[in-house]
Amino acid sequence: MPTQLMSYDDLASTWGISREAARKKVEGLRLHRQTGNDGKTRVMIDLSEVQHQPMKPKRRPSGDRPETEVLRQHIETLRAEVERLLALVSTNRADFERERDRAEQAISNCLSLTDKLADAERSRAEKLVEIDNLKAAAELARAELTEWKAASWWRRAFG
Repeated sequence: MPTQLMSYDDLASTWGISREAARKKVEGLRLHRQTGNDGKTRVMIDLSEVQHQPMKPKRRPSGDRPETEVLRQHIETLRAEVERLLALVSTNRADFERERDRAEQAISNCLSLTDKLADAERSRAEKLVEIDNLKAAAELARAELTEWKAASWWRRAFG
C-alpha cells in the first residue's frame, strides 16, 4: 500500500483508538508529520507497514490474594458500622423533631404571655390615667373646700 497523508482523527478511526492515543503512537514511531493550511497535523504513513495492535488486557491470577479475606472482613465491619450510624441518625431525627415541637410550643406560650403582658400594660396605663383624673378632681374639691372654709360664716350662709 502506498504512503498517504492522514490526520490524527483518520488514524484513530482506522485503528479504532482515541485521537490522543493515535497522536502518541505517531510520536513513538517518529513518523513524519506536517501541518496543513487548515492547522491540522497530517502524518505520512504506510498502513501496510505500520499496524496497530491493541494491548492485551493484563490478566490477574485466578486465585485470591491473602489480604482479600481481610479486606472482605473489613468491608463487613464497615457495613455494620454504616447500619449502626443509620439507626443512630433515625433516633437523632426523632429527637430533633420532638425538640422542634417543644420549641414551637414554647414560642407559642411566649407569644401568648407577651399578648397578656401587653394587655395588662394597657390596662395599667388606663388605670393610671383614671387615677390622675381622680387626683385632679380631689385637688379641685380640696381647693374649693379650703376656699369655702376660709370664707366668713355669713358668706358661707348667704353666699
